[in-house]
Amino acid sequence: MPDTEKLPLRRTQADRTRATRERILKAAHDTLMARGYAGASTWAVCETGDFSKGTLLHHFRQRTDLFGALIVDLGLRSLASLDAAMKTAAPGQRIDVFLDWLWSTLEGDFFVVGLEVLTAARTEPELGEAIRKGADELSTLLDAFIDSALEDVPVGSADFVRSALQTSVHLVRGIGLDLSIGGNLSAHRARFDNWSRTVRVLASGTILPPPER
Repeated sequence: MPDTEKLPLRRTQADRTRATRERILKAAHDTLMARGYAGASTWAVCETGDFSKGTLLHHFRQRTDLFGALIVDLGLRSLASLDAAMKTAAPGQRIDVFLDWLWSTLEGDFFVVGLEVLTAARTEPELGEAIRKGADELSTLLDAFIDSALEDVPVGSADFVRSALQTSVHLVRGIGLDLSIGGNLSAHRARFDNWSRTVRVLASGTILPPPER
């Protein structure tokens, strides 16, 4: 009899579906980064990923569905890294972990992809609707992480710190927008560090020294 431990595991239909979906999303990402949203037609995405139009349409009936899903997928991947960091954070460190993660979202392609799609959504109502739905889902998950960080905060300060952390999200979005048109990274980092220190003061009730860099 064959050694079953050495036989390759057969992929289920769900595994194949998930793999194909991930392949399509990667092709959409790569096409968007190379050509911008205007050049990221469904045909261009198929060419990038080397799959048929029928394969794409089986998973995403509309172009707007595809790029709405891409934004959600990138957001979930980023939140997965936050989840891992929060789970291993020492007591009292979850606010620092959250703020460090938030700044890290300015790195890589996440913000660039979001800006490309959001700009297009201004004149494409269906795309805007898909992006709004995905953004609401991600915001709900993000609020859950904020609530988790608040477990380290005195009850009397929790509402203030929650508002400060939610404001931090919008602050980073604004920074990302300015950086996309050549903003000063060092100046923004210094401001964000000062703001982060303010959040920590709200959370602890004590004046903390500036963080060492």
